[in-house]
Amino acid sequence: MMIRKLALAVALSAAVFTAPVSAYEIAGTRFGAGGWTGYAQADDTTGAFSICAVAMEYTSGHVLAFGMNRNLEFSMSVAHPSWSLPVGAAYPVAAWVDALPFNQGTATVIGRDQILIPLMRNEATFTGLQRASTLMLQPVNVRLSLAGSSAALDGLIACAARNGGFNVPATPRNPFTI
Repeated sequence: MMIRKLALAVALSAAVFTAPVSAYEIAGTRFGAGGWTGYAQADDTTGAFSICAVAMEYTSGHVLAFGMNRNLEFSMSVAHPSWSLPVGAAYPVAAWVDALPFNQGTATVIGRDQILIPLMRNEATFTGLQRASTLMLQPVNVRLSLAGSSAALDGLIACAARNGGFNVPATPRNPFTI
């Protein structure tokens, strides 16, 4: 249930790239990949595809999700039920994969227990997440396993391609090299 809530919030916020909209799961798009769960979502008003999201719930209570919209904008969201954050606040955040820095930016609070981080739109970010084993976020002091992220992100690309109308090869690959 938390995964569904987080993936929906990723879709609703669209990485703060656009104004939030209401969305719903597109029937028949749910997929599992590498232990992660994902699906496509559509705008409630227009019925048009809005975003694909893939998420993993951890025993710590954290939920990590990645989203990709039809414009290939890529985002990451982290939630934890014990957080009590002021919605709309923004904080500097830095991310490391396997102890190597890969993304610095702003985390926006989109729910009292959830932050959303736009990711750099480049091949290094995407492949770094696919190949890494651990994600660490500071200053929130979160360390999460990325086990299965290669299959999950391939599934995310395939979901966005099927529903967003861009072409990818039969074997999904990094969308930033398409």
